[in-house]
Amino acid sequence: MASKYSKSSKPSAAKSSGDATARLKELLAAPEVPASILILCPDRVRRDRIIKLLIDKLKFAAESVVRRDISELDKRQITKLADELNTLSLFDSGQLHVLSSVEEADAKTTDFLLTLPGSFPPVNKLILSGSSLPSNSRLLKEFTKAGGALVFGPPSEAELSKWVVKELKTHGLEEYPSNLIARIIESGTLVANHNDRPLLDAIQPLIELVGLYADGGKVSTADVELLFRDKPDPSEFELIEALSKRDPAKIELLCRGLLEGGKNPFLLLALLSNNYSTTLSIKTLLDRGLPKDGVCGSLGLNPWRFDKQMAGVRANSVGKLRSNIQSILRTDSKLKNHSLDPDHIISDLLSSLSV
Repeated sequence: MASKYSKSSKPSAAKSSGDATARLKELLAAPEVPASILILCPDRVRRDRIIKLLIDKLKFAAESVVRRDISELDKRQITKLADELNTLSLFDSGQLHVLSSVEEADAKTTDFLLTLPGSFPPVNKLILSGSSLPSNSRLLKEFTKAGGALVFGPPSEAELSKWVVKELKTHGLEEYPSNLIARIIESGTLVANHNDRPLLDAIQPLIELVGLYADGGKVSTADVELLFRDKPDPSEFELIEALSKRDPAKIELLCRGLLEGGKNPFLLLALLSNNYSTTLSIKTLLDRGLPKDGVCGSLGLNPWRFDKQMAGVRANSVGKLRSNIQSILRTDSKLKNHSLDPDHIISDLLSSLSV
């Protein structure tokens, strides 16, 4: 990987999650960062945040950040990427190229990627990211040798608890029963195992749900029992998809099954509110002409979440989405008043949402 743009002195490589965290802090505090960085992290939520931290550190404008998935790198795209990385202009501050899903790179693409570090002017930067690579990966070995590899593993039990506490604080929640953290982790683990998702990616939506439900940043013991009295049901997520597609028959079937199974109506409302609020925000920004990357950046949204919401974006008008959100708020008030049967209240809401 040595070339006219390589430096003789190499920063130390990160060998564990703890080392990766320390190395990331070094990079963020250093006056300069390596021109090429490899980020491996099993969950998307941390991976995306690490990339954002580096983008902020490097001070690249949104229009100077070029994102590609490894699957897009056909012969034409490889040539284009190489040309863009080697562009040196006196009139701009360079570009940052972010390549995701590095674990999907085939042998030919890997050969190309191995030629990049040190081969282009340092005004341009390259970030490769993915969930993991085998220990004998040529890419991992070369980036580790050059000091540009940040390899994060799954969080330990202690790290997981600290992460949940920090995320709750980010959502304005600082007063809550001590068992809330354990209940979030337990529920997230069930969702992760059922859907074969990284644990932190499964926990993050649950934290957002608690934030949506909390009143004034406070969560009571009764709130915890109400929100987590039952186990997460995959049918909840099927219901969201059915609502996005406006499928009345499936909505009614899933609703009946959830409520008969003792599903918490408040948790269901929080899921619905989060779904429609996110869909409305995406639709509003897309209508303003923002591209997918711009929308995700503005909302702090993971690309997979963006893709998941697009069915609802296409199926609903802005007016319909706002109407649905208001209907959910009214339903929340009805449930709290205990004046009507919760099953009937939720069933009526879902009927109106699917119209």
